[in-house]
Amino acid sequence: MILIQGKIDSFNPSFHFKRIISLVPSITWLLYDYKLASNLIAVTKFCEIPEQFNSTTIRIGGTKNPDLDKIRLLKPDLIIANKEENNKTDVEALSKDSVVYLSDIFDLDSMYQMMAELGILTGMSNIANQWIQNIKDRYNLFKSNALFPHKFNIVYLIWRAPYMTVGRDTFIHYMLLQAGFVNIFSEYQRYPQINLNDIQFRNPDAIFLSSEPYPFKHHHQIEFLPIKSTLVDGRMFSWYGTYTIRSFDYLNALKQSLNNNL
Repeated sequence: MILIQGKIDSFNPSFHFKRIISLVPSITWLLYDYKLASNLIAVTKFCEIPEQFNSTTIRIGGTKNPDLDKIRLLKPDLIIANKEENNKTDVEALSKDSVVYLSDIFDLDSMYQMMAELGILTGMSNIANQWIQNIKDRYNLFKSNALFPHKFNIVYLIWRAPYMTVGRDTFIHYMLLQAGFVNIFSEYQRYPQINLNDIQFRNPDAIFLSSEPYPFKHHHQIEFLPIKSTLVDGRMFSWYGTYTIRSFDYLNALKQSLNNNL
């Protein structure tokens, strides 16, 4: 069975899933913040969580290539997946043996819905609702302090060889927009391939080189000269859930830095 985000109204609130596998790094962090560390029986190799938790949790491969046989042997009650992070074929295969909750996050509203629904499914609605309110409060403060006179035209790169950027229907684009950045490739959807000529022709104020999924480093910046490029923490733009509360101070500082240096 696949539980689709936004369609669990009929779920029995008296039953809560106890043996959980997360195939989504940012949701793994969310489950830890929901005090569900003891319920997480396995996570992907990309899930970053506190060290004491990492050392006792089984790894079941990557987000795009999970070990399906290993997952089945663990007999989870609930597997948490994401439409973008995970492959459709894997989700469908796993749903034959376990309940799979499938999220699709593209803005804060869809993120809040996912957070609330995972609270319902795990019996942690009170904690989930408190986190949602805390993020909303932090976001409102962020928006009141994020006023800068200049709109920065940005290229956000997630991959190299080939270069890949972000389109208008992604969570990353949404977070750029909230901070007042202009995504100059917003006419595209998802993650289009572009080349250096495309970037140079549009003459952005800056290029953001993300730390994930491709780990851009300082030596890559020379490829884009004379356009200014900046290494950015990809989690601050793409990790939805409880981790997002960290993003607002980061985005404010990033915008201020550009405002001072461009």
